[in-house]
Amino acid sequence: MKTQDDLLNLIKKDVSIDQKQLKVGPYTINYVEAGSGRPVLMIHGANIGWAQWYKNLSELAKHFKVYALDLPGAGSSTTIDFYKTDLEKDFVHIVDQFVTQLGLDKPGSLDLVGSSFGGWIAMRLAILKKPYVRKVVVVNPIGFTAYMPMKNKPISFRPLAKFVSKTALRPVRSNKNLEMFMRDVFYDKKQSLAPEFVDYFYELSKTSHNLIFISRLSHWTGMRKELFLNGDLKLIKQPTLVVWGVEDPLMPWATVEPNIKLIPGVTLEQLKGVGHMPPVEASEAFNTATIKFLEG
Repeated sequence: MKTQDDLLNLIKKDVSIDQKQLKVGPYTINYVEAGSGRPVLMIHGANIGWAQWYKNLSELAKHFKVYALDLPGAGSSTTIDFYKTDLEKDFVHIVDQFVTQLGLDKPGSLDLVGSSFGGWIAMRLAILKKPYVRKVVVVNPIGFTAYMPMKNKPISFRPLAKFVSKTALRPVRSNKNLEMFMRDVFYDKKQSLAPEFVDYFYELSKTSHNLIFISRLSHWTGMRKELFLNGDLKLIKQPTLVVWGVEDPLMPWATVEPNIKLIPGVTLEQLKGVGHMPPVEASEAFNTATIKFLEG
């Protein structure tokens, strides 16, 4: 994917980073690695791919051996039909196999950093008591609430989601609606973004539309029930940092606060004036909090 390569070249100005691929089950998983030291696996949100971390990789690579993958259906990994996926089998188990195949599965050896849906995956791996998980950092993760904004509920109707993805949110660069859709999860809608990242989002949407992914996670009553981890959060025994953009328009603070506290000994870092994507919206604060926690 040319635009992903453009982002890779942007990051290479600050750190040596390699892009590789690995066959995991039925999928070809694309990933990048950089730095040295204790291994850290970064799991992106939605279908954005490792490119989500373009503001974070170089800084974290100064302290750790960083791996960031494209989940199935994201970036340069195998394209999939999101409506036919099993969230546990096609995402949680695939990440688990990815860890094993890279030899990162020694007990207590790997830290997980997950954003949004990637945060849900990271917490599921901890709940499943995967022995390699040492510490967990989750950033505005799915799992603390079943709430969904009213305006997003119609997207759960698949024909409507498919129709909108080909019309109002058609991925052509002249269609500014798609960039507005991407920025809708930010608190500051005019957030400064690298042109390479915006271009990448458009190119990705041609084969893997973010609206279709959101539709897969949605139900007319809210988030799909299997995504709400309320009853299992107490099973997370690893030291866990929750970084939360307080102005998240998808998951209001009041709906998540009580459940965050269900994780034993959880550490909370609240970022005011930040929406759903702290690694992009407040990269310095996110990087600092993550490095401090993982090194502590």
